[in-house]
Amino acid sequence: MVGESGRVVSVDVSDEYLAEFNENLRKWSVKKLVTYVQCDAADLKGIVADEFADMVVSYRFLEELKHPEDMFKIVKEMVRMVRKTGKVCISELSTEAKNEAEENYIRLHRESGDSFFKPTEIIKAMQETSLRNIHVETFETNIWFSPELAKQELSLTQVWFTSEEEKRLGSRIDEYGMKYPAFLLFSGVK
Repeated sequence: MVGESGRVVSVDVSDEYLAEFNENLRKWSVKKLVTYVQCDAADLKGIVADEFADMVVSYRFLEELKHPEDMFKIVKEMVRMVRKTGKVCISELSTEAKNEAEENYIRLHRESGDSFFKPTEIIKAMQETSLRNIHVETFETNIWFSPELAKQELSLTQVWFTSEEEKRLGSRIDEYGMKYPAFLLFSGVK
């Protein structure tokens, strides 16, 4: 995507997945193209220059916000970093469940503290930051956890925050499992 002369700046507030990240850079022989910065993506001034990038991409980042009110600030920061005529792309999971397994996935993550924004909220933030030609593409997933696999995954990831959440959702997951809802790709041009 960036070619041999392009560069990638990867930003994360945590180093939780840094070892895996570095392993993938080595595996794909792209380490020299990527710079990792550990900081809060809501304020990258002084770290990433204005109009630095041809494209700014986030992948399932907004759902990780512990303060949903920061969403607009994040989108605004993405727009600040992209060049004129550059593109901002935001990939998030849909909030619209098509079945019980998708509803379980969304509820589990919401009740565990994740922020799931409605498409209209993301589009509004993109419009208010002066992005134009905003498009939303939907990509259906086939990532499904059977009830048995869902229980195994949940025990490994320790995703429950409280036993109350487990009580509310446990029987639903036992019956229907979990499934990723559709991915939504929002894009706009500066």
